[in-house]
Amino acid sequence: SHEDHEMMRPYYVGQMPQYVTNAATPTIIYEKQVQLVVIPNPFKESFSIRFNLDHSSDVIVNMYDGKGSLIKKVQHKTMNKGQHTLTIDGSGLANGIYFCEVIINQQRMLRKMVLQK
Repeated sequence: SHEDHEMMRPYYVGQMPQYVTNAATPTIIYEKQVQLVVIPNPFKESFSIRFNLDHSSDVIVNMYDGKGSLIKKVQHKTMNKGQHTLTIDGSGLANGIYFCEVIINQQRMLRKMVLQK
C-alpha cells in the first residue's frame, strides 16, 4: 500500500522534539481575553470589530480579500485600556470572502467574513 512506500514516511532533520506543543494555544487564550467579535457576519455594507484591552496596547487592523491580498489598512495606533469598537466600510467591495486581521501587542487574530449585498 502507499503507506509502506518510502516517500510517504516522515523525514526529519535534526533532533526530534521531546514533546509537541500547540502553537495556537497562546493565541486562543489571548482571543478569549480580548473578547474579539466581528459583527454582523455575513455583512452587507459595513461591519464592526469589538474588543477589550486590559491595558494600553498597540493595535493594527487590516482587511484582506479571499486571495490574501491586502485591500485596506484600517488602523495602526496605540489604544487605551477598555472596550473598543471599530466600524469598517465595505460598501465599495465586491461580494465574496474577506479576512479581517487584528494584531494586538504582536498577537495576531484572524476572522473570516462574507460580504453579501
